[in-house]
Amino acid sequence: MKAPEFTREVIDLVKAVGARFMKMMVVDEFTLPDGSEGRWEAPSWGLEEGVDPMVVALTEDGKLILTRIYRFPVKNWVLECAGGMQQPNETVEECIGRELSEETGYEFDELRLLFRAPRAPALIAGSEMQVYLAFGCKPSGTQPQLDPVEILCGMETVERSVPEILEAIQDPNGELYDPPIIAAISVMANLGYIELPTPS
Repeated sequence: MKAPEFTREVIDLVKAVGARFMKMMVVDEFTLPDGSEGRWEAPSWGLEEGVDPMVVALTEDGKLILTRIYRFPVKNWVLECAGGMQQPNETVEECIGRELSEETGYEFDELRLLFRAPRAPALIAGSEMQVYLAFGCKPSGTQPQLDPVEILCGMETVERSVPEILEAIQDPNGELYDPPIIAAISVMANLGYIELPTPS
């Protein structure tokens, strides 16, 4: 099937509203089958050529190293993988090593790609998410280097086992987990890196 034709306008949100994270608003306009005009708006980090790497950090005893932080959009605490924006002239491995150290104070021995996917493709423009699995994670001996927003929002490093995570996501009152963590657990089990608990 042929992709639809459209025209694109990019609005600079930094200039327009002083945006810190979502630097652009992408507006795509197109003609619908009935002849009427349609449009789709999506914010963007401005990473049209880059990726959004994240890391599932696995300790030697099989626990996941995560961050817990208050997120304004959902008005709740969320458990997430370490990750962030890849800097110019920085490899993905260097980016993950820097982000893992800055956010958690951990380092890793080995890194493997688990999966790649667009990040919320109906909502965010131009960003590819790459989720990696880091083996042999252990404290690096340095404290996390949090930015002012992460400090305000109470970011902390936590350990969770896979059974704890699976129990929480099925509990209406359980902890909230960023969806890439849940997808990563499924891929890890499929590739034989972890074993899922047997349903009772």
